[in-house]
Parts: sequence; C-alpha cells; structure tokens
Amino acid sequence: MSILMIAAAAAVLAGAEPSAAVTPAKAAASETGVIAYPAPFFAEASPSTAYDMVIRVPGFSFDKGTVVRGLAGSGGNVLIDGEPAVAKNDALDEILRRIPAAAVAHVDLIRGGAPGIDMQGRTVVVNVVRKSTAGFRGATTTGAYAVYDGRVLGSFRAEGQWRWAGGRSAEASIILGYGPDDQLGDGQRIRTAANGSTLILSDVDADGKGLKQWTTGAYETPLGGGKLRLNAAYMMTPYSAEITDRLRFPGGKEYQYDTMDRLQAEVGGRYTRPLSPRLDLEAVAFQQWNNNTTKSRFEGASLVRQFEGDRKTTESVGRGHVRFAQSRALTWEFGAEGAYNKLDNTTTLFQNAVKVRLPAASVLVTEKRGEVFATATWRPSDALSVEAGLRQERSTIVSEGDVLLEKQLQFTKPRVAVTWSATPRTQVRLR
Repeated sequence: MSILMIAAAAAVLAGAEPSAAVTPAKAAASETGVIAYPAPFFAEASPSTAYDMVIRVPGFSFDKGTVVRGLAGSGGNVLIDGEPAVAKNDALDEILRRIPAAAVAHVDLIRGGAPGIDMQGRTVVVNVVRKSTAGFRGATTTGAYAVYDGRVLGSFRAEGQWRWAGGRSAEASIILGYGPDDQLGDGQRIRTAANGSTLILSDVDADGKGLKQWTTGAYETPLGGGKLRLNAAYMMTPYSAEITDRLRFPGGKEYQYDTMDRLQAEVGGRYTRPLSPRLDLEAVAFQQWNNNTTKSRFEGASLVRQFEGDRKTTESVGRGHVRFAQSRALTWEFGAEGAYNKLDNTTTLFQNAVKVRLPAASVLVTEKRGEVFATATWRPSDALSVEAGLRQERSTIVSEGDVLLEKQLQFTKPRVAVTWSATPRTQVRLR
C-alpha cells in the first residue's frame, strides 16, 4: 500500500533556562567502564527526544526488553537516572520519546558495571541522566496519513515534564490518532489449477485502520528519607478491517469484517532508601491488565462464519532487595520476587448458525510464582569486574475449564559475567 505521511513538527516549550552543558571535549570516562556523552555530542543530529540520543551512542545497540512473566529480565538496556523503568505495556522506546532532548544532561555508556548501577544481568547499558533544573518542558506533535484511497487519518501527541525544587517531578503524555493498516489494499486475486486453468478471478477491496488512545503519567517525590516514583498507563487500541472480494469468475461476492478491541493498563511504583552508608533498600510493585476482544464475520455464497475471542490477562508483582557495599571492591545484593498471573480465555465459532466445538474453548489459567536471588559484584581493580548471581524460582500453574491441569515447576538460574579492560581501547566481556 502506498502511503504518504505528512507530519507537522512539534513546538517545544521550556519554562526554565537549561543548565550549563558539558563541552564535547569533556566526554571522557570518569571511571573505568563509564563513558559520558554530554548533550552537545548529539547536537549535529538535532535530536528532539532522549530516544534520538540513545540510538546514536557509539558502540551501543538499543534493546527495549522482552515480554516475560515478572520483572526480572523484562527491562531493556537503558536506565533513566540510574533506574530501570517499572513498566511493560508502556514500552521503553515510548518512555524515552517522552523525554525532551533539552531535558537530558548527559548519556552514560556503562560497560561491565559501575558503582550503584544495577546492570540487570547485562554487560552494557546506557544511563540517561536528566537535568535537575526546576521548570517545565513539553512538546506537541500533529500529523496525518494521506492514503491513496482518499482517506486522511490524523494524529495528535502532547507530553510535558514538570520539576520542582526539593526533588519532586511529574510527567504526562497523551497520544490520540488513527493509522492505516499497510498490509491491506486493493488488488486482484487469481487462483489457478495445476493445468493453468483459472479457478478464481476477483477484485479485492480491503482497508483497515487502528486508533491509539494512550494516556501515561508519572510522579516522583522524596518520602521517608528515600525516593518514591509512581507511574501509570491507560492504552486503548481499537482496530477494524473490511475486505470485499468481488468474483468475476466463477461469480458472486465475499465479504469479511474484523474488529479487535485492545485495552492495556498498568500501575507501578518504586521506593528506594538508604538504610545506612553501605546498605540500600529497593521495593517495587507492579500491576497490569490486558483485555483483547477479537471478532471476525465472513459472508460468502454458501458460508457464513462468525468467530469471537475474548482474552483477559492480569499480573501482580512485588519485588524487594537490599544492596550491601562490603567494600569498594565487593558488593552483595539479596532479594525476592513474588507474582500472580491470570489468563481467562474464551473462544466461539459459528458456521451457518451452527456452533462448532473447539478444543480449549474456555480456559482459566492461574500461576503463583516466587523467586529468591543473590548477586555478588567484585571489582578487584579498575580493569577487572566479576558479577556472579544465582536465582531460584518456583511456580504452581493451575488450569480450569476445558483443560484441567496442575503443575509445579522450579528452576535454578546461575549467571556469571566477567569484564576485563585489557587496555584503554580494548575490553573483553565474557558471560
């Protein structure tokens, strides 16, 4: 499908003067394994968001993370102010796109580890460090898709960040807009037999579109000698597609109409607090909901088919750990995570008003999972870093409805990562 996208670029608002930037000449490693790239380093590319800066960090490949149960291992390889995002449906690249480039003080490339940084089992991460200057920064963007069939699908995006004295801050964003399904379009369908004779010759008229209605927000404040950060997202993404197939041969018409209503919502929070000069506490809580309703109706000369699927999933996660700096060279980390997952899935199919029996048409699956972990990070010298960790996971899965099953699983997950800076220009990483 040929699509022309016309975008009206954003107006960026700033309520405070940016703090003095570090000159590019000072983009040097402040400690072994950490290279700081100040904002002027990216000026030639004219970045508008933190994401535009991250993808231009030399020697770094962006990874927004994977969809897994729980929080361990789900985050990407970018930290924001030294911490991973507590989010799943709100993707890491979207979070970075909501941070204006003018709000970034510098971007650190961390190889092998650094004091106070949780590498999340990775050997290379990037840390986006924002300016602490009080004020407001925001941006608005409008755009439109002009589709070849005459449709014009508009979109609007607005985001803002507020910072106040005392360490309080807030973020909010709204996305509202339509987009075309570029996998659908008009064309001709031809089906031939092995001998070359025509079985079907038809003209296909197909189009689809989706709507984004996304709202996200976050708030951060000092609390009880520590820091509390809360975030939430509410994302509705309805979709519809209409396909009309006019058969020249053997004659007739086929029609199909599909809809998919998707709702994603999540809330999360992180609390960090130093318990002593060498002992830190971190507690994380996360809850998400995902509802997906799919409907498809097909009408042909001798067949009318109606399919409906309703899938609801929820996840509740709690995680806590303490980090103890035994010495400058040795750090210990101990923690635990608990999660409850639920899947409720219902599927129905009718053909010519007759219900078709489907396997596992109605299933309710629950999982209770617990995990304990310990990690030690040893830096005997500025050139060598060794991280060793062990995780023990145990879960109970129960299925009810059309599939009856109960299963208990447990896994032991060891991990070792070694980083050796052989020379100032050479680093060896083993996992």
